[in-house]
Amino acid sequence: MKDISDGMIYTCKFSEFKPLTPIPDFIDEDNLQEFRDFAPYNFMTDKSCEEINMAIAKWAGLDT
Repeated sequence: MKDISDGMIYTCKFSEFKPLTPIPDFIDEDNLQEFRDFAPYNFMTDKSCEEINMAIAKWAGLDT
């Protein structure tokens, strides 16, 4: 971090942080192109909305 920032602001101790929960089916036809525009080198940009949302759930550990 020292190479990319001058410091950090902590809102609580790291042990008190809560994991983020992704919004189910967040990527849809209305924002798919925006996702592709902002993540042009992401290997998911050629996937369908369903495939992207399934991958997000899997990465968050919600696919069990």
